[in-house]
Amino acid sequence: MQESRLSRPVIGLLAAIAGVCVLTAFAAMVPVGARKLLLFSVAFGLCAGGIVLWAAREFGLARRWAVCLTVPLVLGGLSLIAVQGHRQLRAERAEAAKADPQQAMALGILEAAAESDPQLAADLDRRRREQDPAFADYLALRVSPLGEWPQPWPTLFWGAEMLLAGAAGGLLVFRRLRAAQEPVEQEP
Repeated sequence: MQESRLSRPVIGLLAAIAGVCVLTAFAAMVPVGARKLLLFSVAFGLCAGGIVLWAAREFGLARRWAVCLTVPLVLGGLSLIAVQGHRQLRAERAEAAKADPQQAMALGILEAAAESDPQLAADLDRRRREQDPAFADYLALRVSPLGEWPQPWPTLFWGAEMLLAGAAGGLLVFRRLRAAQEPVEQEP
């Protein structure tokens, strides 16, 4: 019988990474409207933590490695999901702009007039951001159910949301693996 070239903990590490990648791919397909603020991120963090926990138990991955792996996997996964949401928003807005060619012509006229009028230039910039939103605009749209927040608050909220999700996943792994390693007290 031939021995495996990779040790069991390395296989566990790779299994955890692959599992969280699959989770991220499926989570990115969830419609943007169904991704509830804070709840979606924490649920993602707990699911990713559960995958890492399974891999740690199944393949003997050390607790410290499992916890250290969970947080970046959660942060990376949520970042990729946000990038995908931003792409979806840009695609929807581009499709809407193609459907209205008169608006494109009006923007061309406004660009010529905006050179001498600062207020018109600001309005033109707002219209451009609506048609081609930046990532910060996407983050502001995410928190719009909570009200109109100026930058940098939407970005800070997203960062706090990601840290909370990473902490939830890491804490799940840490506590469950610590509980599994503690000796069981026997009653006399």
